[in-house]
Amino acid sequence: MTAARSFHLAEPSATYLKRPPVVVDSSAICAVLFDEPGREEAVASMAGKSLYAPYLLDHEFISVALKKRRL
Repeated sequence: MTAARSFHLAEPSATYLKRPPVVVDSSAICAVLFDEPGREEAVASMAGKSLYAPYLLDHEFISVALKKRRL
């Protein structure tokens, strides 16, 4: 006779529940940095979260800044 299988439920730690991790998009960060339309929405969506960014985020910022300078 085999023992009944137990059920395991993986739940995030309390840290994740308090400050959920979010990978930010460069367009959201640029909206905040350059005071673009959608800035308030971006700030509100990022508030209270642990923000993570892609490795190339600084290159994306530079690209946006150069394009804005040309305008």
